[in-house]
Amino acid sequence: MGNFERDLAESEIATRKLIKALKANGIELVYLSDSKEYDFVVKKKGKVRKVEFKNDIKAETTGRVAIEKWSRGKPSGICTTEADYYIYQIGKAYYVMQTMKLAQFLLANSIETARGGDNNTSLMYIIPIPIFKKLKFVKQIL
Repeated sequence: MGNFERDLAESEIATRKLIKALKANGIELVYLSDSKEYDFVVKKKGKVRKVEFKNDIKAETTGRVAIEKWSRGKPSGICTTEADYYIYQIGKAYYVMQTMKLAQFLLANSIETARGGDNNTSLMYIIPIPIFKKLKFVKQIL
């Protein structure tokens, strides 16, 4: 199994765990998306929200969170998402943030970028985990 297939399998397992945990906290899964713009839709107290979920598999090893900016020469990730919220898994912890606040932070600050992903075809914003956890708009949920 190649890196892409392995990462995809790990992300699918992580997504199922997250959905189960959200359900236990009163958040209903409306549907899983096959769209590139968001991963799934949830509902809590009648409010429907689109969610982008990132299982940052390498974050614990690198000590940094990677937020995709573009891939294969085209805008992607944070630049094209339609999600209302991003949820990041780092190790066993889950962090939620409003997509708009994350995007505004990335644009307003000089955040380091690095190439990564399959064959280094993506450009990602890189934030050290301790700084990421201290951002006012980032909340640990599980």
